[in-house]
Order: sequence, then C-alpha cells, then structure tokens
Amino acid sequence: MNTTQRFCILTVSLIHVVVGLTSSNFIAVADEPPNRETPRPISVTATIGDVLIRIDGPKLWTISRIEYKDTIFGIEDSAYGTVVNILNVGFIGTAHKEVETENVTRLKFFLDDELMQSPNAEIRGERFKVERTSRIRSFYLDSELEVRDNRLYQSVRLRTADSVDMKVIYPFMYAWTPTATAYLFGADDGTRVEGKFQGESAKQEQLSQANMNWLAVYDRPTGKGVVSRLLAQPKVGDTSMLIVDSPGVYRKYYIMSFSDEKVPAEFDGTYRIVTGFFTSEEATWKTEANKMAEALMSSP
Repeated sequence: MNTTQRFCILTVSLIHVVVGLTSSNFIAVADEPPNRETPRPISVTATIGDVLIRIDGPKLWTISRIEYKDTIFGIEDSAYGTVVNILNVGFIGTAHKEVETENVTRLKFFLDDELMQSPNAEIRGERFKVERTSRIRSFYLDSELEVRDNRLYQSVRLRTADSVDMKVIYPFMYAWTPTATAYLFGADDGTRVEGKFQGESAKQEQLSQANMNWLAVYDRPTGKGVVSRLLAQPKVGDTSMLIVDSPGVYRKYYIMSFSDEKVPAEFDGTYRIVTGFFTSEEATWKTEANKMAEALMSSP
C-alpha cells in the first residue's frame, strides 16, 4: 500500500468518526461552532417527589408548568426565567421574542447527578437540574434550575462588559395560578404585608414591595401554597418584588432589579431564589407560610 492509499483510508476513517459524533444525541457540546445546532429536547417533564416541572424548548428551555401534589400551581401560558428590558429596546429573554431571541449557547440536563445524553419526555428521580448558558446583547447569562427535596432552586449570574441603560431586569418570574386567593410579603425584620387577590371581574393590578425577603401565595380552592425566598442578590442595583394580579389569567410574581437604572460596566452579579410548597387550611395558611419562609432561609 503506497502513501497516497494510506492517506485516503485515514481521511475516510476520520470522516466516519466526525459524522458519528455529530449525529449522536448529545444535549450539550462545549464550544460548538456558530450556527451548528445540537439536538435539544422539545419538552421534558420531571417528577421529583411531590413536585412536577416541565421545561419547554419553545420557551428556550425554561419552566412551562409547575405542579405540587397533582395540582397545577405554575401555569403554562406565560414566560418564566430571566428577562431584560433595555431602555428603548424592549423585553428580550426566554419566551419574550418580540424584539429578538435570546441565544442559548449551552444546555445540560442532569437526573440524580448524572448527565443526561438524551432526556426522555417524562422522567422521575430524586434530583433534576438544568444548566443553561446564554447571551442577550451584551449580557452573558449562566442559569441553573434544580428540583430536590420538594423545593425549586434557581440562580442566574449576569455579566456585561458594557454599561446598559435599563427599564428593568426580571431575574426570576413565576406565573402562579389565577385561582390563588391571598398573598403575604415577608421581611426578616418581622415586617409583613398581606392581602387578597381580586375576583375575575376586576381589572389588572400591580402590587410592589421593596425591602422584602420572601412572598407566599395561597390557593384556597386546593388548600396549597408556595413560598419564594430570595437567597442572594448583587450589591449594586435596586431589588424589589412585584405581583401582577391579572384576574382569570395569573397572579404573576417577579423579582425586579435595575428599575430605570444603569447597569454599570464590568457588572458581574448573581441572583438566587428558592421556592417551597405547603398544604394548609385557610385559617392557618399564614402560619404555615411563615414556617416555610424560615425553613427556606437555611437552604443549601
């Protein structure tokens, strides 16, 4: 066999290896060349203990449904995850594609601490995690979602080399069921602000609170509730909580940051939140919510 023949055989063999690798059902591949799309699931539904969570591709692999003990608490027809509203630009991120689409550059799914090469549509286990890297204009985002011990953990690290004039950043948002009947804001200094959600015939209302550490939402028809506690936030930029009470649609909860502020150049900040679930009679739900909020404070 001469040198030319050996070279041809080697070239063909390498081509077969490359084709085999690119056709494999990988979820995440580091440093993929631009414009090469790796296979990613359309939808994954994970049941972890009493919590069910669905992650949807059309929403760029963010939450699309949350259930607790077979009750839908996070509705499907809304956006979750991190969204930025740049001054004179508009909303960009996750399901908000009106201006442009967030660029997801890396995606990994884990079940019980094992990297999943090709997630099934429905999975069960003790721990479920999604790691996601993306870019929105000058912002780089490293997002993580994890469900374990009947709690939902989320974090996002935002970085930008440039200063950016903002309308607002929503690091996290949750579209809670429109049947929810009451809410309770809490601060670690003992401050509490409570209220009832409006009936279906009422107009949309916005309820905002600064200097609060957590929010509880209770659904009287099912006797279930959630408590979301902010665990970490950057040292710069205002941070507050907002509920958009849209009767018949949702009771949507937002963490807000950099409202009408400028994100400074070389910004590097991390937000982290945990959500716990509980069941309670109406008469004692605020007591249960306070217990949950205290328990979440020590979340690992």
